[in-house]
Amino acid sequence: MMGIFQLCLLTLSSVALAEGSYANSNHFSFLEGNFNVSYNFNESSDTLEFLVEVNATGWVGFGFAEKAPNNMTDYDVAVGGVFPNGSVYLKDYFTEGQKKPPKDTQQDWTLKNATQREGVTALKFCRQRNTSDAQDVAIKPGMPIFLIVAYHDTMDVSPSFQQHTKRGYQEKILIPEPQPEPSTVSPPPTSTPTAVSNFISLDGGNYNVSWMFNSTMDTFHFVVKVRATGWIGFGLATRAPNRMRGYDVAVSGTNNGTKYLKDYFTSDFARPLPDAQQDWVLSYFSQEQNVTTLKFYRKRDTNDIANDIAVQPGQPCYFIWAYHLSDTVTSGRFPKHSFSGSYQVGPLIPSIQPTTTANTATTESPTTPVTALPTQMPFPYAFDDNKFLVLWRFDDQADKIHVHLRVKTTGWIGFGFAQKAPNDMRDYDVIVGGFSNGRGYLWDYKTFGRTKPTLDTRQDYTLLNASEAGGYTQLIFERPRDTGDENDFAFMRGSEVFIIWGYSDADITDKTNFGRHSSKGWSSKKYILVAENQPIPTEAKATALYSSFAIALSIALFHVLL
Repeated sequence: MMGIFQLCLLTLSSVALAEGSYANSNHFSFLEGNFNVSYNFNESSDTLEFLVEVNATGWVGFGFAEKAPNNMTDYDVAVGGVFPNGSVYLKDYFTEGQKKPPKDTQQDWTLKNATQREGVTALKFCRQRNTSDAQDVAIKPGMPIFLIVAYHDTMDVSPSFQQHTKRGYQEKILIPEPQPEPSTVSPPPTSTPTAVSNFISLDGGNYNVSWMFNSTMDTFHFVVKVRATGWIGFGLATRAPNRMRGYDVAVSGTNNGTKYLKDYFTSDFARPLPDAQQDWVLSYFSQEQNVTTLKFYRKRDTNDIANDIAVQPGQPCYFIWAYHLSDTVTSGRFPKHSFSGSYQVGPLIPSIQPTTTANTATTESPTTPVTALPTQMPFPYAFDDNKFLVLWRFDDQADKIHVHLRVKTTGWIGFGFAQKAPNDMRDYDVIVGGFSNGRGYLWDYKTFGRTKPTLDTRQDYTLLNASEAGGYTQLIFERPRDTGDENDFAFMRGSEVFIIWGYSDADITDKTNFGRHSSKGWSSKKYILVAENQPIPTEAKATALYSSFAIALSIALFHVLL
């Protein structure tokens, strides 16, 4: 049984999307395109997440090794697949040489999803960066690691497994080393490639987008997966909604079996005309089970000044999306979309580190340098199909948590934290706030079940600003990390909480008796608000000067985001 499980490292190329939300930060292809992997490091949960697609119906192996090839010694691997009866599996192993590897006593790989369609096995799974298991490899930032991959064409694990059909390995750095402070950073060499990618789910999960910027090629690469068989539209805009003016879009689909992708530039609420210069390139198209999957790319700057957007570093951007459920685009005919929308993603390419300028507005410290305010800060967390946007940060100097909400409603907004959710609305630490009659309001509550929440005796949240415009309500507020109130969460370093959200179409008229929410929910995972290595002051450090500056900064950011 020589080399039963001599797995190999991978370099992943295609961004393949599984069902549900998944952020693909890197993607490579290995074994002549038969083994494709996307992966993401979730810094908040200190977790590595993987999506593996393999041209095989047997077992699939993937893992890590500090040394390879190494006669299959000390490989930390997971083996998974889909049995012919539809049941799925994923097990954690640690190899001890060129023989059948034993299962780990501590199983640290978690299978999220597994499918098998048209000869392709897709596995979505995750594990902690450091499992504290002696039989697992702890991945450190900046640490080169060998990625190990292998598979069998047809045979599953039952309970033993046959020798791999193909296998390999390759050395990679999964988690980049933290960057030094800006003052010590040397300009990066211009030849160094940069990969930036992300994932969003729109239209209630019916429209999914993954994207990456390749600085070496100066190109954007997109994967769009939509629950529709008609035409699919996707594009970019610097302003949206804007009566469909200046949208740089591509429209794709199939017409009588012929696949197409055309480049358009919209001028108004009318049928767009194809660009004279076609700059979007289709690289993959599939349509199965009423789902259309597209892969395409375009240059960051196409030099088509009249009809394309040249995306600049730090430039805020909107994604434009639309689709028709079943109809196609034909010559001279462009059926109106079934669904459409826009989504603000912020800069697609990170901006150059901002320079500092002298603070001339503060007499107490006229020479103190302050970082120039950004022109845009994207909301990193979105709920309810992007109707509920959230931005938060922890201020270790003031020992406070700052929160900014932007919600598609003109009524009240609810936001908070829970250790368990769903939990019949028990022990949720929440605020309810809004904007009414020209004034903002915000109140602190604790829930005790599916009844009206109880107003806290101590009100520990401070509203910094509120507004209502264009059908959206925005709130900025803060609270101490540890309020000392038994009805509030005390956020420790590395502690995780579920995010609780809700909103109503109507405002609060009585803080002790308000109407039921029109929409509500909770995050699918827990978030860390105060990082494990975040300094926490032993006593409040904020001076009156600092507190006023923090509030001024929050309000400035608030108006920038309007």
